Amino acid sequence: IIATATSAVRDAANGAEFVERARSELGLELRVLDGEREAYYGTIGALNDVALSDGAVVDIGGGSAQISLVRGRRYVQGQSAPIGALALTDRLIKHDPASDGELKAVRGEIERQLDTFDWLDGVRGQLVGLGGTIRTLARIEAERQDYPLFTLHGFELTQASVEESINQFRTLPLNKRLKVAGLRSDRADIILAG
Repeated sequence: IIATATSAVRDAANGAEFVERARSELGLELRVLDGEREAYYGTIGALNDVALSDGAVVDIGGGSAQISLVRGRRYVQGQSAPIGALALTDRLIKHDPASDGELKAVRGEIERQLDTFDWLDGVRGQLVGLGGTIRTLARIEAERQDYPLFTLHGFELTQASVEESINQFRTLPLNKRLKVAGLRSDRADIILAG
């Protein structure tokens, strides 16, 4: 077993304590991945599962998001930023539904963080998405389309679909977001920031 930990442990105030408890109580030596290594492993997983030759892989997690550049079906580089769905919600969204100012702050923080990815402007090709936020957006769109398959593997999610979902989430309080077809209850509170 090669046990790894990502941004939740990497960024936690008690991350070292957690790693020690995993070792002493479970006998697992956790390898805490840095942001680039987390991006690398997500990309390797994606490349073994989808036909991506050139483009990028984005993985939106709870604490962080990783973006990786792919050329010729090979990982070139990747980077992580603390803009996961849970992290942004906890830091920037205090109202339900989120206010226009809060949504503007979320977008501003995402843009500010992505500006540190100095290689991002040169990315061309397909975008492959990973993580709970992406799966949830795909599941919602699949429900809209009455998609006949049980799997979302390879599902194409358009920018128009994502924008439609954002517009829906920003106006609905949590109790109404919980009724959106395809949106699981454990994602409803953080989906807008995601």
